Amino acid sequence: MSIQNDGYVNLANAIVQRAAEDYLKYKKRLYLLGDNGDPYDERKGVLDTRDKLMDVERFFKSKWYITLTNLNSEVLVKKLNQEFEEWKAEHKLKQA
Repeated sequence: MSIQNDGYVNLANAIVQRAAEDYLKYKKRLYLLGDNGDPYDERKGVLDTRDKLMDVERFFKSKWYITLTNLNSEVLVKKLNQEFEEWKAEHKLKQA
């Protein structure tokens, strides 16, 4: 593989990694905001964070994601959700 191709691979990996980090960040933020999944919850922080989380979820299901990586997005999301659950248990946080 050439140096140029390595650069593209590194960029693709960085994009996917950032999306994974954002996914966890938004999940944690919703938890800390006390989001209970109520579709009529109109608090600005909750709505904005839900929108951002949905954007990342759409990315994981997109053709762009498939172009960037061979990593199965369902496996990735499952692992991220496990990390989130471990984070909740580790910090013994309670929803508001």
